[in-house]
Amino acid sequence: MAQPAHTLTEVQKKTVITATRKQLQCAADLYETGFTEPPILFDLGGTQAGACRIHKTLLHTHCSLHYNSAVFSLDLEHHLHDTVIHEVAHYIAFCLHGPHIKPHGPEWKQVVKQLGGTPKARGDYCIEGLKIRRQRRFPYTCGCRTLELSATLHNRIQNGQVRICRFCGKAIAPLIK
Repeated sequence: MAQPAHTLTEVQKKTVITATRKQLQCAADLYETGFTEPPILFDLGGTQAGACRIHKTLLHTHCSLHYNSAVFSLDLEHHLHDTVIHEVAHYIAFCLHGPHIKPHGPEWKQVVKQLGGTPKARGDYCIEGLKIRRQRRFPYTCGCRTLELSATLHNRIQNGQVRICRFCGKAIAPLIK
């Protein structure tokens, strides 16, 4: 069966996993300590290339690494270096400094540099041709401006919820054309 457009093959996913493990080993060598391999998943959607998610329970806190197969497929070589280092650095900074550090703070920046990356909060990659769902916007007004509300807020107002403009204090209502 053919692969859908904008997704990674199983071989390419293994390549990403191998690159992630290589960066984890590099960090282990740098910090002279072992790091448990976090779960590595290809379940992100939208335009985000990667994420290091912290999971907190009553007993412990752990991380998992998530990659966007569609985004990676557009420029695999770029993401094998930049995105993998970026996300592994989040994991290493979490392991070394705990869950209460800033996501792109000095601890994370130091790890990125030591792993050979450039500490940038946002990726520099093309997503042209990627199919992305966008929420519909609805025109609304108050006493001082015109607003574009999300479908969620639009539905809440349609169901009777009253929203007040924080600037003029008047109720936000649908714009009648």
